[in-house]
Amino acid sequence: MKKLLLSLSIISFAWSTDYVFSQNTPESGVIYCESFGVSRPLRELAEENPANLKQIDRQHKKEKIKESKDRKTRKPQEFKFSVEQDGIAYGNDPSLMQSQMGSRPGPSQKVNVAGQAVNSFRPMDPSGAIGPNYYVQMINSTTIRVYNSTTGATVGNAVTLGTLWNPDLSSNDGDPIVMYDRFADRWFLAQFGVSGNKIHIAVSTTNDPMGSYYTYTYTSPQFPDYLKFSIWQDGYYMTSNQSSQKVFAFERTAMLAGSANARSVFASYNPPDGGGFFCPLPGDADGNGLTGHQQRLQQQSLLFLQCQLLLLMDRTTLLGMISLNREQLKNLMVSVGF
Repeated sequence: MKKLLLSLSIISFAWSTDYVFSQNTPESGVIYCESFGVSRPLRELAEENPANLKQIDRQHKKEKIKESKDRKTRKPQEFKFSVEQDGIAYGNDPSLMQSQMGSRPGPSQKVNVAGQAVNSFRPMDPSGAIGPNYYVQMINSTTIRVYNSTTGATVGNAVTLGTLWNPDLSSNDGDPIVMYDRFADRWFLAQFGVSGNKIHIAVSTTNDPMGSYYTYTYTSPQFPDYLKFSIWQDGYYMTSNQSSQKVFAFERTAMLAGSANARSVFASYNPPDGGGFFCPLPGDADGNGLTGHQQRLQQQSLLFLQCQLLLLMDRTTLLGMISLNREQLKNLMVSVGF
């Protein structure tokens, strides 16, 4: 069997080097797709099984799901350092702060889309992406809606993401992610499954977001809360809040081809953790390709071949639990070999 590798290296940019990640012996592994399918076209499923947002509202009201149940007793965030007690080094430099509006006018608005909304719960965690002709949005619980990107008009009915699976997913738990993979001209949809630590991913079979999808289900070693995805040349990368932080790379080429054997590999790493939601974001490829200068750099180095995980930390970051003398930008370089 061909050996799968996921490697990480760390670059610390020069605002400061007084805090360094402690890299323990990394945990790594391979996750195989446990459920694969090819859906019927989304337009047919949406016609037969439209999402009933009013029903979703009623269900959440019945369950009494509310945002921030502890709001009345929640303590405000506290910082270890302050300008008043520790000096201007722990504040904002007035010379670097913008005090006037910019003089160059911004571009005119092309289209204003009234996205999906519900009244019974928060947060809705909206996620969306735009392609050449469509804008696709998802919100928690987990409904998909497609819009014409020129007119803003809805295309077909809203439908829950789980409808793409056969049989339907028993629940649509949320934290939705929508991406448009411009390099393959495909759509990428994802959400987690609370029961069993599931990662559900759907990749369109064509550039039509209302068409059919390849559906994949994976099981994470730990619950993949607040999952975040990115598009890179060697994989779809994912980070999430887990008990031990991991970066995942999903086999993009195989998923685009509709392979039931598409794999994911993961490796652990040890970023600073102040508790709560702290999830380094994977770098996402965008634009229309490399410039000539970047192509020359690429020939000399693997810099542009490796995905990057970015962390920006200020002096009082992470709920005041880590003390820094200066701001820091941490850049983890990640590559995978399927």
